[in-house]
Amino acid sequence: MLFCLFNYFFNFKPLHNYFVQIRFCCSPITQCSRIHILVNKRLQKDKTRLNSIKDYISNFGDTNPILKLSNSAIVTSGFDERPSEDEKNLIASTLKLSDISPFTIRSAINKIDFFYFSNLNRYFPRLRSIHQFITSMDYLGGIVWTVYSDSVLPKISEYEKRKAVMNLLEETKKGILKNSFDFEGSREFCPIPLKERLGDKTLKVNPHPNAEGMRRHNPPLYLDQIEWYVYDENYGTLEEMSFVVFFDTQVHALSQKYDDIRLIRNEKAYHIYSFDSNGQRFEPDFILLLRSKKEGILHQVFIEPKGEHLKLTDGWKEEFLASLDKATLCAEVDGGVLEGKYFKISGLPFYNRASQNIFSEKFTEVLMGE
Repeated sequence: MLFCLFNYFFNFKPLHNYFVQIRFCCSPITQCSRIHILVNKRLQKDKTRLNSIKDYISNFGDTNPILKLSNSAIVTSGFDERPSEDEKNLIASTLKLSDISPFTIRSAINKIDFFYFSNLNRYFPRLRSIHQFITSMDYLGGIVWTVYSDSVLPKISEYEKRKAVMNLLEETKKGILKNSFDFEGSREFCPIPLKERLGDKTLKVNPHPNAEGMRRHNPPLYLDQIEWYVYDENYGTLEEMSFVVFFDTQVHALSQKYDDIRLIRNEKAYHIYSFDSNGQRFEPDFILLLRSKKEGILHQVFIEPKGEHLKLTDGWKEEFLASLDKATLCAEVDGGVLEGKYFKISGLPFYNRASQNIFSEKFTEVLMGE
């Protein structure tokens, strides 16, 4: 069987009130060399692939920036400046960047150092000139403002147009800087043998309730008697324990589709790097390994229980998990294709007790869908 249907043996030794030492090994050890966990690498970002502002600001140009005029002067300018209830009588018209004098546009650009060609070329290595930046649809060429004023054909001075361009440039600058990274996680995931990373561990846990493990959990779960869990105890957070209890309720349904099911508590053994967010390092709490009965597909799923108070600050991790369907597999492993099998990599949204129903729906969709 793919995941070596072997027995795991564990010993637990209390060190003092705050530590529990977990020792585990697999037998026979030679079989363990067939088990792999797929992870990616952190790479220098190849900016030669960045050929448009959309590569930094994905929705750039999808909606028109807004100008509000009063007596032909700009009152507000931005992407979210919709007319208020008191301004519903204003008339909407449009202003294209291509209709503004090149001199006016270049005058605005020259006011902001970020848009000097020498600097732009750092973010867009294939950019050939400022003229291209102004006129190309990949950059500013397609910009159209929606103008709200009291006239069908408002008269806008070159001075006001330059203000509009400068406001647009400042917003664009913020978006590029926010999403400009020097590193990224590779889309290619390569295998690391399980035996290389799983070994004796010393875990620091709170004396209560974590140190009591799941035997004292409500409801209790005796992991040393369960084949699918690769440790015989879990000293995680309450969210992590709750997830294991939830997973236990799903194993019967999963066993109808998969003939190997292994849930690994990732004790800092494996880490992956985000495709965005500067290739930030991430150690998902759980890695689920499955093999489907029908197709023999090997499915690896990263799972992260998360407390409600951390969901916002760790939002990039959930976005990364959702993007793991874009991952690809290394073609060769030690000179040969990995088991000659098709491997699927997935991530699930954060598990949280308060939103378990939402997680359960996605769990079923990803793991039980056709």
